[in-house]
Amino acid sequence: MIGAGRTMALDTRLLELFVVLARQRSFTRAAEELGMPQPHLSRLIRRLEDIVGAELVDRSNRQIALTPAGQALLAEAQAVLDQVNLAVRRTADAAHREGRPLRIGYTGLYADLPLHHGILAFREQHPEIALEFRTATGAEQADWLRSGELDVGLFQFISCDLAGLAWNPLTRLSFVLAIPEDWPFPSDRPVELAELADYPFVLSDPALSPEIHDAQLAYCESAGFRPRIARLGRERAEQMLLTASGFGACFLFEHALRIRLDGVRQLVIAHPREDIFADCHIAWLAQRPTPAVLDFIACLTRERRRPQTVRRGDRFDLDWVRPDGR
Repeated sequence: MIGAGRTMALDTRLLELFVVLARQRSFTRAAEELGMPQPHLSRLIRRLEDIVGAELVDRSNRQIALTPAGQALLAEAQAVLDQVNLAVRRTADAAHREGRPLRIGYTGLYADLPLHHGILAFREQHPEIALEFRTATGAEQADWLRSGELDVGLFQFISCDLAGLAWNPLTRLSFVLAIPEDWPFPSDRPVELAELADYPFVLSDPALSPEIHDAQLAYCESAGFRPRIARLGRERAEQMLLTASGFGACFLFEHALRIRLDGVRQLVIAHPREDIFADCHIAWLAQRPTPAVLDFIACLTRERRRPQTVRRGDRFDLDWVRPDGR
């Protein structure tokens, strides 16, 4: 029997870890799914065993097994977690109805994506819910989703800790080029990247987007040259302004071909690299999505699949993708 002091020390996070361990039957696989070091998971399970006053896991074999006490706790733990998640969803949904905004994070890349039809569809479905947008890096958004500071994140999954998150893909983007208007390249044909080997470049700032910066370097190196970096730009708008000011060519993602800026010409790259791209996703906390969050995900994902057929009240099943691949 668990004493009163021990009951107070038991939190749902320990139960969540135990349920994952029971499903995986391996500390190594469970730690990988949870995104934590295996020794740390072992210590937390020991803490849970100390709290309940019983050994929950038989560690004598390579593949762990639950003890009778562990089997008894597993059934109760899942029921407790289901009830907690339901309570959190209902509370958050009530908060949205009472005026708390839906908090959406995004990187600068998403500001240019044609997502407005999906956002309009959500606003039609939920005129009572305000939308609050915050710009942040992917790593910041992942942390804020887990801490409850964000409801939805829009970012690229490069060097991000995705533990506890679920996501759906939105689009995949390839690179094109922007050059100063007076550079001697025709606009009516794709340009070989090697033709710009002797020209300066404006690249993404590695302090903000190290993976995009490295991809741009790799693109140039695959064309046979190391780019001469004249300036670094943090966001697309800054990079295009530097290009318009004559500092050098910059890489853009293909959706930017519809954006026009005086002093800049945009060129399609001949023989584009199919292995250099950016995957854009919408992410949320896996275990506790509220109805408002699910509706927002549905609207944006439907926009990707059927951009001209968004109807108020129309619903479809989401393809849930989790870090463990299920």
